[in-house]
Amino acid sequence: MTPEPGPAHRFTRRGLLLSAVADILLCALAVAVSAFPLLLWKARTVPAATERIDRWRFGSVASDSDAAVRRWAATQAHLRLISVERDSSRPAVVIRYTAPRNSGPATPPWDSFGYAMPYLERSTVLPDTPPGGGRRFAWALTVLVSAIPLLWIAAVRRRDARAAGLDMPPLLVRPGPEIFWPMFAAYAGFIGIAAAAQIAGKLLHWNTTGNLADLVAAARSLGGWGRAFFFLGVAAGTPVAEECLFRGLIYGRFRAAGYPVSGAILSAVLFGVCHTAPIVATIALCGFGLMLAWLYQRTNSLWPPVVLHGFHNAWVLLVALR
Repeated sequence: MTPEPGPAHRFTRRGLLLSAVADILLCALAVAVSAFPLLLWKARTVPAATERIDRWRFGSVASDSDAAVRRWAATQAHLRLISVERDSSRPAVVIRYTAPRNSGPATPPWDSFGYAMPYLERSTVLPDTPPGGGRRFAWALTVLVSAIPLLWIAAVRRRDARAAGLDMPPLLVRPGPEIFWPMFAAYAGFIGIAAAAQIAGKLLHWNTTGNLADLVAAARSLGGWGRAFFFLGVAAGTPVAEECLFRGLIYGRFRAAGYPVSGAILSAVLFGVCHTAPIVATIALCGFGLMLAWLYQRTNSLWPPVVLHGFHNAWVLLVALR
């Protein structure tokens, strides 16, 4: 008589794949729901600002009217005047200011200031102007806050998998003493894969840039608590949440069911694709995910992947900010 298969063998790769897709969709929905109210509140509190330079031409200019322009600007809550400069060679004035990003050029009441026949000669929006302080702070805080629903979903889904019969160990058990060389080997393997992806990308004329420039620009636009929340989210909150999801839950479920290789590959691919980076960066991130899964398998603890992931994020961000 054929013995009844154990609980782990009742799980198929197809069923585990569908569970992994459901995990990703649930996390995407939870992050969107948790982040949207904060961003909406801050966006309404302090609108995103952009810097403009407007050049106005006139039929004639009064001799003492520049002070009137500054007084008018001080009464406009949405506008912050930077400078007012006259063109000595012609009746023209250049004003530089910040205003809400979606607003048009500022239009002072020139006639009442003594400027005759005003018309806007040129209006320039300066590129790469960071958003207003409230929006920047909200975005930085969201990077940290969005890790919370990922951790919650990973914990709940792991509990469900254990209840269904999968023998999944606790997420953050203490690793053994020999973890340095496995961590070093995992990171060296990732560096090799990333270098090979860069070389292949250049040979095949793929986009070899990543999302690092956007992160650096965002970090540089922050200050004080905003930068602290942003760095904490990138170096601590995101690694813990992503490792609990991709390695602790998705790979852990495959591993407990007896499919460690399939789980490592799938969790690595999902890890890379979910970062929505260009193709070369996605390949490198898939390699990083593969190495992190191997590290989890080797140490039987999620702490080494979390520490290595956090070290990588912090090191890359700090080097880029120098």
